Amino acid sequence: MNKNILMIMVGGGLASYTHAQHEFSVAVGANASPITGPADGVTQYAYFGQNTSVTAKTDAQMGWTASVQYAYYVTPHWKPYLKYARTSVNCNSSSVIVDSFSDEPYYQGTENVDYNILRTSLSYGLAYEWNNGFGISLGITSNNLNKLTLDGIGQEQYFDESMIDSNRNFTIEDEYDLTTSSSNLEFGLIYRIGNFTIEFLQQTANLEEVSNHWRTMGWNPTNDSPGTVGTSNFLLGYSYFISK
Repeated sequence: MNKNILMIMVGGGLASYTHAQHEFSVAVGANASPITGPADGVTQYAYFGQNTSVTAKTDAQMGWTASVQYAYYVTPHWKPYLKYARTSVNCNSSSVIVDSFSDEPYYQGTENVDYNILRTSLSYGLAYEWNNGFGISLGITSNNLNKLTLDGIGQEQYFDESMIDSNRNFTIEDEYDLTTSSSNLEFGLIYRIGNFTIEFLQQTANLEEVSNHWRTMGWNPTNDSPGTVGTSNFLLGYSYFISK
């Protein structure tokens, strides 16, 4: 095939979507969401001869993300966009609480809990795509946390073992309706192959209610500020283009 004809065909294929004025796309994928704010490590309290230490640790787990987006190409490369996403944020937290009186151990409690936070977000911003398929986006996202569920196990042990029921195992199954909303930045990296896209999307949300729950467990977000969750999304998408 003549090279000039091939170049015209490839260029025409790129133009068919980069010059399209309207783009509707859907995407699904997985996310990892490390939560920050509660102080991991050991926190020490001392009052009236009682010493309490709390050791806390949080690990990210995999969740899922689904989104729909509308974009308008103001030039062949620049496009403002509006996106709605629904995200399931998962993490695992473990904590150990130790009480002692006059340096004598009295009580130890442990908890291992899986958190699941359901979040919706509406974001808008601006994206730029090069002719080779690569693109970047920067926007503002308004996050709403809808629900928090806890599922885990715990154990209590009193060190006067002559006490009745000095050792107790228990399960943790709680559900909370959340009302947190916050506005944060989001950043995306995009690679397009025809109508299909591969996207890395980084979003952040504040977690005031969740942080309040952590305080009741003895955790202390830095300076009593809300915790945050930074969600790294890996999405596969498909776009449909409409030209005038």
